[in-house]
Order: sequence, then structure tokens, then C-alpha cells
Amino acid sequence: MGEKIENDTAMKHNTFYCHIVAAFAHFIVCQAAILPKCPFEDTVDLTNAKKFNNGSYLYENLVIHSDLVDIYNYEEIFNGVRLPRAPHPRGCACQERSCIRFCCHPTKELIANYSRQCSNEELEHDLEYDPYINVLATNGTMVRKHVTKEFTIVQGVPCEGAYSLAPQLDEEDAWDIFENGSILRHYDMAYLTKRDYCLMPMELDDGQWVLNPMNCPIVKPASLSLQINNIAMAISVPFIILTIMVYALIPELRNLHGKCLISYLSPLAIGYTILSTISLSEVEFPNFVCSCLGYVAYYCFMSAFFWLSVISFDLWQNFRLTGSIRFGQRKRFLLYSSYAWGIPAGLTLIVIGIQNSNVKDLYKPGIGDDYCWLKTHDWSAMIYFFGINLVIVLVDIIFFSMTYYKITVMQRDIDKIIRNDTNEGRHKLRTHKNNFGLFLRLFLIMGVSWLLDIVSYIESLVNPGGTNPIYYVSDFMNAILGLLIFVCFVLKPKVLSLIKKRCQQAKGGAVMRPMVKRTATSHLSLSKIQASPLASRLN
Repeated sequence: MGEKIENDTAMKHNTFYCHIVAAFAHFIVCQAAILPKCPFEDTVDLTNAKKFNNGSYLYENLVIHSDLVDIYNYEEIFNGVRLPRAPHPRGCACQERSCIRFCCHPTKELIANYSRQCSNEELEHDLEYDPYINVLATNGTMVRKHVTKEFTIVQGVPCEGAYSLAPQLDEEDAWDIFENGSILRHYDMAYLTKRDYCLMPMELDDGQWVLNPMNCPIVKPASLSLQINNIAMAISVPFIILTIMVYALIPELRNLHGKCLISYLSPLAIGYTILSTISLSEVEFPNFVCSCLGYVAYYCFMSAFFWLSVISFDLWQNFRLTGSIRFGQRKRFLLYSSYAWGIPAGLTLIVIGIQNSNVKDLYKPGIGDDYCWLKTHDWSAMIYFFGINLVIVLVDIIFFSMTYYKITVMQRDIDKIIRNDTNEGRHKLRTHKNNFGLFLRLFLIMGVSWLLDIVSYIESLVNPGGTNPIYYVSDFMNAILGLLIFVCFVLKPKVLSLIKKRCQQAKGGAVMRPMVKRTATSHLSLSKIQASPLASRLN
């Protein structure tokens, strides 16, 4: 009896193991059935091809036998990235003769809006171009071949945002094509298989059509320093926004200096937000959106630089015209706004025009090419950004130096007549000195940060690939920049007192009555509130 039980148990175990082996074998067979018999770039989609009873397909006058056909549930694009697709038959089409890859139909379609799709709109007539191309043979000789008659055509766009290698427009875009359908890109000596490029007709300025390869943007991984810098900018933004909110919501701070400060910080916050979002986000922006973000960021940063120059000029102007008749604050602010918003707008239009012109890529700003910001791997950024900002910083230093000299002269004059009634003069001097000290700190914070950025940019060009401590000092300054601005302009006793007072007024009740009374005061007292210097409220 015991032996029978043991035999039954053994049989059950054997049956169980047999099932496991059978299931594993079935899995292997199924997997083998979907394994490609050739590289993906050598296959063609047979969904719309004619199928014969024996399982073979007819594709472009080429019969693909059934043993060269598999069912695929994916599509392989640039860099071997696989995208899921509904199961469809694909066949090896490059066995008998070499294949060459076109983006769309060789004569009837073009790529639609830098996407991976071909335009559904039919062209007025078939594209006409020289179908013969120079092909580099395996023996090193160059031969002329008919691109559509001597090659099997494979279709597909390898990526979004593909751009043309056009040696007719830029000699750096030179390329060679080999008999196996791969190409050599000259400017970086990169070999691209049929998976990573496609041919497409391109119209030149003279109306002539030529065949050029469309290749994908080169994605360069961000360096550690760049990643730290982007995170640092993101950290600064909340503190800058808090400072803007305080000066915008408290009426006593909305004098000329306060408005200039808000006008300076607002584009700075927007620019930092855009750049940090672009850099830290994993979203791949379409070319048009990418370019727009880059142009807006450029305009914002240039506006911030010009508003800082406005602040330094206005401080010097106050000392230069002390005791003289000056423009009203409203008119001065309008003039300042025309300057600080208008000139950056003009510069942005120039940048957009040059970027979209036929100028050599070496002299283009590069916004929207490989990145949504200026290209910083050559000297072009010095022309459009760093050079302009360096000039502005130097001019600001001159204005602050002249203002400091004026302060010392006024101090000496007041000391000479100290026996007379000079309370008003001393009060004005103290007010101007406080203003000067406050915005001098702002300039030192921003000026040092920007100078470090300029130096690190130049250093990266002079010593590419090198590591310099300046990079990390610049990143640290960017990280604490917003906090320093917040400390200097918000965490002041007078400002904190105004914030507390504003919060009490917001609670309503009896506390609201003084606010109503102030609003109803005479025009003279209101003008005094508007004209009262910022620093007198901050110290």
C-alpha cells in the first residue's frame, strides 16, 4: 500500500515538472516567433502590402518570403527607442539589395511640422530632383546610383524635430552615404544607420530641389555644474516672488524705488522659472514652444539687467538734482519703463531675426536648436547676452561710484555748516545714504553673481571640460540670491512693521478706520506718501 502511494506521488511530481517544461518550451517558441530575423531598420511595414496564400508579401515590386516576415508590436526609432504599436507584419526587405531610408514618399510627401508624421496634403505636383546620388563603395570609390531604382526604399521619420544636413547652405553639413544605406556626418564624424536618419527632398532658395538627410538633434547630458545651477535658480524663485508680493501689496512701499524694484524682480523671477523648468523638466517641448520659451527668457533677463541700470541711474540722478526741479515720479517711471522694457524688446526681435535668417550657425544665438536657451559652447552668447550684460554692469559700477562721491561731497558740505540749521539737509542726506546703501547691496548681490556667471562662461570656452571653483561659487550665489534679496528688502524692521500693520488692517473692524482716513487725506499728504523715499521706511 505504501509503495503505491509513493508511486502515485512520484507520478504527480513528474507530471508537474513536465507541465513546467512544456510551458517554458512554449514560451521560448513564442518568443522566437516574434524575434526579428534582421535589424529593425532593415524591415518594412507590410500592413498595406499584398499578401499571397503562401504567406509571402509583395512590397514595391519585391517579394518578401514568409520566412522573412514576423509580427511586431513595437516600432524602433532614433537611438533604439522602442514605441509600442498594434501588432502588425514586418518583413526583411534588405536581403537581396541595399535599402535606403526616406522620411516619407520619395516624391509625394514631406514631413509635417517637424513631427514624425508625413503631411496628408497632396502636393500640387511630384517633387522633381536629381535622383542620382554619390555612394561610397566598400572599395573606397565613389559611384553614382539612382536612389529609387538601385535601392529598396524604407520609410519612416526617426524622431521629432529632425533637421536637415544641407551642405548646399553650410559646408559644415557635409555627409557621405555608403552602400549599406548608412551615412557619415562630417562635422562630428558620426555614423548613422538607417534607423537614425531619413532622406527628404529640400527646396533651396533658387527653387531647386535636392535630397538631404534629416537627422535628429544631439542630446547632450547636462553637466553636474549645470544641474546644480538649475536647481539653485529654482530655489531662488520663491523668495523673489515673496519680495515682489510684499512691495506690491503694501501701499507705503509702492513709491518710485519700490516700483523699480518690482519691475526688476518680476522678469528675473520669470526668467529663472522658465530656465529651471526647461532644464529640470523631463518634458520634451516642441520646437516652436521651445523657441518661444527661450525668447521670453532672454527678454526677461535682458529686462532685469536694464532695470538694475535704471536703479543705479536713478540713485545718481537723485543726488545730481538735489535741490533742483525734477520730473514727477510718474513721468520718471514711464521714461524708465520705456527704456528698460523697450530696448530689451528690440534686442529680442534682433535675436529672433538673426536666429531665423540665413546667417551661418556660428553667428546665430542658437535658441530653439539643440536647447531652449542660448548656445553657450561658442562665443555667440558673448555677442547676444554676456557681452551686453558686462557693459551694463560696468556702467552700473560707474553710476554707483559717482553716487558715492556725491554723498561724500554732501557730507563734507553739511559738516562745514553744521552750526546752522541743517536738519532738513541732514535728513535728506541720511535718506539718500540709506537708499544708496540698500540698492548698493542689491547691486553687489546681483553684480557679483552675474560677473561670476560671465567669468565661468568665458572659462568654459577657454578651458573646455575643465573644472573650476568659480562654477560652484556661481552656483552657490544663484542658490542664495533670492534669499539675500528677501533678507535685504523684506526682513527689515520698518518693512516688517508695515507688513504687521497691513495684516491688522486686513482683519477689519476698528483697525480699518485709520486706513480709510489716510485714503481721504488731502492731495498734498498723498503726494508726500508717494514721494517719500523708500529707505526712510526701511530703517
